[in-house]
Order: sequence, then structure tokens, then C-alpha cells
Amino acid sequence: MPSSSMNCNYILLSCIILLAMIIAPVRSLKCFICHTNDNEHCKLQDCPVDQAYDRCMTTLYKNPTDGLNIKKECALAPCHLRGLKQLNFANFKSNCESSKQDDCIYCCTEDGCNKDSAIKLMANATYIINVIIICLIVSLLSSFLSTTTSTMII
Repeated sequence: MPSSSMNCNYILLSCIILLAMIIAPVRSLKCFICHTNDNEHCKLQDCPVDQAYDRCMTTLYKNPTDGLNIKKECALAPCHLRGLKQLNFANFKSNCESSKQDDCIYCCTEDGCNKDSAIKLMANATYIINVIIICLIVSLLSSFLSTTTSTMII
């Protein structure tokens, strides 16, 4: 009869393989890309392959003569080192507009997340966390059941 530690190892290995299969497909990030004063001109595009990109970035520049300019692009972390005021995404638009002189920046990591200031749930991260939790529960149950079974045999 296999030991409970062997069962746990098999379950853990299965979970790792499952996670690797979920995470393995690598695809390019898609961000809204534009430099305009109107959000409608921004188009969802694949990030260029000329360098590594891991997030989408929106920058609002304030100019007394031109008004508000919007730049949306692909970016590489960390965004906060760019010297601009970084704000929470949920409050990005309202905080940035109320700050008359500061330029504002926001970075996010999901496809198309820089479209506007709507809050998005990161579905991929939620899915992966759920798989990890299920694997841990199955592992604990398996360990508990094998301990209970071996106790009953004795």
C-alpha cells in the first residue's frame, strides 16, 4: 500500500503540471495604443516585438495651450520610476482631472486594461488562484484520508 507522503507527492506533482499547462501558452500583450486628445482614436493592438513589454500604460499630459493629451502604449515595469504621479486605477480619471498641473500615469497588466478608468477583475489571476486552492484542498483531503485509512487498518 502506498504511503500517504507518496500520495501527497503525486497530487502535488499533478497540480504543478496542471498549473504549467495553464500558464504555458505565451501570447503577446494587447494594449490600447495612441497619442491623442480623444480616447476614441485609441486602438487595441498587439505590443511590438522590438523589446519586452509586460504592461499597458496610460499617461495624461496637461498642457495649458493644448489642454489634455492622452498617450496609451505598451510598457515595461516599473511604471512609477517614470517621474510622473501614479494613481490608483479606480480613481485615476477623477484624481487626475482634479489635479490641474500634474501629469498622471497608470499601468496595468491585462489585455486592453488601459481602455478607460473602469475597474477590471483579473480573471486569469483569479483562475490560477482557484486552481491552487483546489489542489491544496485535494492534497489535504488525500493526506487526511490516507491517515484515517492506515489508522483503521491497525
